[in-house]
Amino acid sequence: MTLSRRSVLCGTLILALWLGFFTRWHQADTRPPAWDESVHLQLALDYRDFLSHNIPITSPWASVYTPLYHLSLIPALSIGVPSEAKAAATHVVYLILLMAALVLLLQKAGRP
Repeated sequence: MTLSRRSVLCGTLILALWLGFFTRWHQADTRPPAWDESVHLQLALDYRDFLSHNIPITSPWASVYTPLYHLSLIPALSIGVPSEAKAAATHVVYLILLMAALVLLLQKAGRP
């Protein structure tokens, strides 16, 4: 199962454009995180504290959201000072996984 040169070029172009837009957004958005982003950021930090220091998670939001997403943010948030931008940067990994899955689906369907 090989990727065509065109598929790799298109995927690389889409990723480069997305990273460019993300970088521009990161530079332009200087506001503090909104309520929803703050809840998710704090919940990820609570999970990190639980895993690192065995501090119980007391947030009522922990029972609303599944922990996998918040646990996946911990590596990025553990480098330097935690921030919303670092949490949003992890979405690059999710985008790459999505694109790879879509390419595999298209290949199985017989399309380049």
